[in-house]
Amino acid sequence: MLVHESVHRRFVDLLVAKTEAWTYGDPMNSKIEMGTVIDEAAAKLFEARVRQRELSSELKRTEEALNTAANPADNPQDLQDRIKRTKSDLEIAGNMAQQQQTTETQAEQQLRDEQDKLSAIEGQLDELVRTMGSTAQNSGRNRP
Repeated sequence: MLVHESVHRRFVDLLVAKTEAWTYGDPMNSKIEMGTVIDEAAAKLFEARVRQRELSSELKRTEEALNTAANPADNPQDLQDRIKRTKSDLEIAGNMAQQQQTTETQAEQQLRDEQDKLSAIEGQLDELVRTMGSTAQNSGRNRP
C-alpha cells in the first residue's frame, strides 16, 4: 500500500484506530472480524515484525524532527536521546524477530521430520498388511 507522505501520519492514525477496534478470535465465529494466525510461533514473529515497523517509523519521524527543527519546542538533545533509545529498541526488536524466525523455522522442520516419520510408518504398515494378506491367501490355498 502506498500512502502519500502528506497524509501518512493521519492515515496511520486512522488505520490503527480502525484495526484496534476489530474483534479477534475464532474465524468461524461470524462476530469475529480478524482470525488468528497459524500458530503461536507465527503470531510472535508477526508481533515482532510489527514492533520493528513501529519503531522504524518512530525513528524516521524523530530524525526528521531533528533535521527540520520545525517545532521550536523540540529540544535537539531530547530528540537525539529519543533517537538513541529508539535505535536501541529497534535493535532489540530485530533480535527478537530473528529469534522468532529461527523458532518458527525449527518448528516447521520438526513438523516435516515428524511427517516423514509418519509416512515411513504408514509405508511399513501397508507392507505388513500386504504381507499378512498374501500369507493368508497362501495358507488358504494349501489347505486340503
